[in-house]
Amino acid sequence: MIYNYNSFMLKFLKMIKKTNKASAFTIVELLVVIVVIGILAAITIVAFTGISSKATAASLQSDLNNASNKLKLYQVDNSQYPQGMAETATGSRIYCPTIPVDTRYCITASPGNTLDYSSLSPYSSYTLTATNTASTTAYRNTNSTAPVAYSPVICTGGTITTDGSYKVHKFTTVGTSTLSCNGSITGAQVLIVAGGGSGRSNAGGTGSGGGGAGGLIATTVTISGTMNVVVGSGGPAQPADNSGSPANGGDSSFAGQTAVGGGMGGLVSAGNLGGSGGGGSWGTIGGLGTSGQGHAGGDSLMWLGNLLYGGGGGGGAAGSGGLPGAPGGHPNQYYAGDGGAGINSDIVQSGTFVGYAGGGGGGAMYGPSSTGTHGGGYSPGDSNAISAIPNTGGGGGGANQGYISGAGGSGIVVIRYLFQ
Repeated sequence: MIYNYNSFMLKFLKMIKKTNKASAFTIVELLVVIVVIGILAAITIVAFTGISSKATAASLQSDLNNASNKLKLYQVDNSQYPQGMAETATGSRIYCPTIPVDTRYCITASPGNTLDYSSLSPYSSYTLTATNTASTTAYRNTNSTAPVAYSPVICTGGTITTDGSYKVHKFTTVGTSTLSCNGSITGAQVLIVAGGGSGRSNAGGTGSGGGGAGGLIATTVTISGTMNVVVGSGGPAQPADNSGSPANGGDSSFAGQTAVGGGMGGLVSAGNLGGSGGGGSWGTIGGLGTSGQGHAGGDSLMWLGNLLYGGGGGGGAAGSGGLPGAPGGHPNQYYAGDGGAGINSDIVQSGTFVGYAGGGGGGAMYGPSSTGTHGGGYSPGDSNAISAIPNTGGGGGGANQGYISGAGGSGIVVIRYLFQ
C-alpha cells in the first residue's frame, strides 16, 4: 500500500479545524504545556540531587573507613593515636600524622572532601570528621564507632589555622570584623589585647614617659551566630618637636569583653590611665592600669632635688609575669625607666609562645637607654625610639631628647576551640 502524504495532511487539518476554530494555540494551552515541562524538569532535578547526595555520602563514609584502617595500624606501631593530623599543603587533601610523625600512615581524602582530626591526651581515642566542601553533608566516626551523619558547627572569620585538635581564628586587622558560626560552641578560649599607648618625645628637655600596654583579657566564652570582633589601634608616634597627636591605644572587644587601650606616656605630666598606664614625666606619677587587665606606669622620680628626670616606663599586662613600669630617674636622674613586662601565650600554636602587652620603655634626658619586652617599644639612646610590635598591644617607647617617639602596637583577638 502506497502512503498518501497529501491525503493524511488534509485529514489532519480538517480535524484541527473541527476541534479548534482558531489558527494558533490558546494561552490556556500554552500554560498547560509550560506547567507540564516544569513538572518534568523538577522531577529530573530532584532525582539528580538525590543521586548526587548519595554519591557524596558514600564518598565521605569511604574516606572515614579507609582512614580508620590506617589509624588503627598507626596505633599498633606507635602505642597511641596521632596527637594531630595536618594537611601536607593547602588543598592537597593529604593528611599526615604530626606527633609522632609517621608518613606511612598519611590519609588521602577524595576530591571535594576535607578531614578534621581530633585526639586528646593520652591519645587512646580519636574523632574524625569528613566534610564535603560543595555541600553541607558531613560524616563522623571514632576509633570505636562507624561513620554516621553529622551536622558540624562551622565558623568563619579572621585567619583560620589548626593546632592539633583545635581550630584557631586570629583577628589582626584594626577595626570591626565578624566571627560567624552556624551553631554554638562552649568553652572557646579567647585572648583579647587592646592597642598600646603612644610613647612621648621630649623636645622640652625632660624625660618622656613610655606608652602603657593595651589591656589584656584571657578567658573562655560561648560563641554562637554572628559576633563582632573589634581590634584596637596603637597610639601613633610623636615627632621630635612634640607636634602630632599621640594618644591612648584603641579598645579591643569580643563576646561582651572589652580590653582597654593602653595609656600614652606623659610629657611634663603624669602618664595617662589605660589598660596599662603610661609612664610619668617631669617628676609626675605613672598612669593607673585597669584592674585585671594591666599595671600602672612607672613614676618619674626626683633625684636629689634636681628637676631633670628620666621618663617612667609604661605598665605591662596583668596576670602571671606582668609588671608595672619601672620608675625613671632612679638610680640616676637621667635614667629612663624600663617598660613593664607583659605575658607569654601559646594560644595560637601550642608550645610556641608569643609576648603580648609589654609596656614601652621611657625616654632618658641624655644617656642610658631603656628596654621593652613582650612587644613593647623602648628608647635605644641617641636615636629615634622603637615602636611596639604590631598586634601585640605593646606600649610605644618614649624618646630621648630631640628624637621621635615610638608608636603603640595594634591589638589582637584570638579565638581557639576544639574541632566540633
